Amino acid sequence: MGLDIIIVGGGIAGSTLALGLAQAGHTATIYEREEVRISEGVLAMPDFGIMITANGLQVFKHFGVLDAIRREGQRTNRNVYMNRIDGTPITSFKVAEDDEYVCIMRSALHKILNEAAGELGVRFVCGKRLESFTQTVRSETEKASVTVQFADGTSVTGDLLIAADGIRSKTRELLFPGSNDKPIYTGTRGFLGLTRLEDGDPWLTKSAISFFMNTSNRTSVNMMSVGNNLISWNVADHQEEPAEVDSWVPYADFPREAERLAALLESWNAPKDIAQIIGNAYRISPVTIYDRKSIESWTVGRVTLIGDAAHGMPPHLGQGTSMALEDVGVLVDLLRRFPAEPDRCLRMYEAIRIPRTTKIAEQTRQMGASQYTKTNIQRFVGELGLKFLGWVVNTFDFRVYEYDYISEVEKQLKIESNTAASPAKWNKDEL
Repeated sequence: MGLDIIIVGGGIAGSTLALGLAQAGHTATIYEREEVRISEGVLAMPDFGIMITANGLQVFKHFGVLDAIRREGQRTNRNVYMNRIDGTPITSFKVAEDDEYVCIMRSALHKILNEAAGELGVRFVCGKRLESFTQTVRSETEKASVTVQFADGTSVTGDLLIAADGIRSKTRELLFPGSNDKPIYTGTRGFLGLTRLEDGDPWLTKSAISFFMNTSNRTSVNMMSVGNNLISWNVADHQEEPAEVDSWVPYADFPREAERLAALLESWNAPKDIAQIIGNAYRISPVTIYDRKSIESWTVGRVTLIGDAAHGMPPHLGQGTSMALEDVGVLVDLLRRFPAEPDRCLRMYEAIRIPRTTKIAEQTRQMGASQYTKTNIQRFVGELGLKFLGWVVNTFDFRVYEYDYISEVEKQLKIESNTAASPAKWNKDEL
């Protein structure tokens, strides 16, 4: 008999988790605070491209949706390029056939996940903002459970609460009160945009992913092909933290904003074709980049965190989504193996995932720091490091994001088995 699992947050992590849990024989219900158009896979937030690397794609492969994702997105089977802001090449990374990336519109990915999950009976309940939760411990008369109270006065009870409620997680705040653990502004404010290119545009045959950056003033432009002649782009600038959190709502007067950003890129001496693409955008939204400090535990009782709620990180390595998908893969695999032992599953989930995500988050911060240089010597050293990394990847066919989550579960099982089999150490103080 499967578990009744409450998922708070209907983003990519929450939807993928619900799909995997349903496939593993559990009952999963997603409670999302925003309104969602299920048929279109659209959250009440702007729709832009996201990049998923090989370590995240393997989860989709195991869940049976990778082929659909490949069809809807843009497989990155060409090099990934890194350039100075004026287009001068720094290095490139060869993408091997079995180390692919996929760039896809967020709405297209959501639609695939929601449809697959819906076919297995997953419910998606919208307009539900978590207010609080309580837990009941196991006793002779009651089983362990979690009850979630929503802002509209309704509540729901289940065996587990898994919070996929993002970098501003309300669940994390409630789990660890008084920890002074707030999102940390990175100093970067970006503008996400979409531009549709005409057939035959040279950009459609270039790399699916290209980065342009000025490390002296922390400005950058990222270009990503997401299929269907669409370019999803991000212009990032170093600014003071805005007084209000960006809602990600697209600008109503986007032609004016597109013209402003195109002029800004020209002032940065960016390539003219990039400024032209941005000037022709049909959707632009502001987004402020935050970090979240790594913590030593994600779980209290039958409540745990996943994705950005557990380990939000800046986008410098493009690993936010893929780290969340790794979380999903590990937790689903554990709950599939041990459906009657959820406490054991949550303990092992933390043991596997916290060291991994802490390491990647730190590497992400280091990459961000390397993209800000005060002198030409620092810039030279930083670019030299990127060139060396590119040489290593291209020469030795190095898999930058290689990770097998099922193997990691097997390793943890062996550790537990060996620990259980080890004889207790003699303690002379007990005599």
